[in-house]
Amino acid sequence: TPYRMWTKLRPGARTFLREAARLFELSVYTMGARAYAEEMARLLDPDGSLFHGRIISKDDSTNSHTKSTDVTLADNRTVLIVDDTEVVWPNQLANLVNVDRYHFYPSSRKTSARGERTATDPGARPQMEAVLDSRVDECGEEGQLARVLEVIKRAHVAYFNNAESTQPDVRVGLASCRAEVLAGTVLLFTRVIPLEQARDARRHQLVRAAEGLGARVVHAECDEVTHVVAGAAGTGKARWGRKFRKHVVSPKWLWDCHFRWKHLDESQYPPKDA
Repeated sequence: TPYRMWTKLRPGARTFLREAARLFELSVYTMGARAYAEEMARLLDPDGSLFHGRIISKDDSTNSHTKSTDVTLADNRTVLIVDDTEVVWPNQLANLVNVDRYHFYPSSRKTSARGERTATDPGARPQMEAVLDSRVDECGEEGQLARVLEVIKRAHVAYFNNAESTQPDVRVGLASCRAEVLAGTVLLFTRVIPLEQARDARRHQLVRAAEGLGARVVHAECDEVTHVVAGAAGTGKARWGRKFRKHVVSPKWLWDCHFRWKHLDESQYPPKDA
């Protein structure tokens, strides 16, 4: 192999692929070179029984910086995408199941962190600590891939439950599953959205994630608020939230709900002091 690198599979990866292959036609899609794509496919699928040669690399893509289903010749109504990078799918966000990044090696985390806006954007996607640093790996039976498998199975069932309609669409079932996570909640953000984005806050990635999960976002204190998402514990809105017994949580609570497709325990996510 021309690639001399250590590769650690995420816990539950083989189970996820095996179970998903029973319901879906699987493909590998990477912005890496063709040789790298083929090497990773061999690692994941040694006998070729999962992907059957369906490998897409940057050499096959129609754009050098983004991915698109146009190279799969598939109808978007039948496509689900599992990827840890949302921005590379600008035209297929409705098809995307966005997973949290998995970093086993510290060098992997450092590479991923380059270019992230965490210093200027309190609501930016948090960087997962490398497993070799934390000494704690995720659980294959209850981790990220196990939860994603549940979600895509539900979307598969929803699609075929509507198969007799004129235009069944897997994206409808996926959106329905997502919107159940925080249905009924009303969120107020404080010190999360950078000032330069405040005029069009709905474009911020965390606001879009919240609305996709079924939450309603408001911009001022009101009785309907159930959660204050605070980039710092001492803001006026955070203090108001505690006074009126609202859930006051850090942005990481919302990110974790997004990646786990689950309404998580707010008490585990207190906002940090400024």
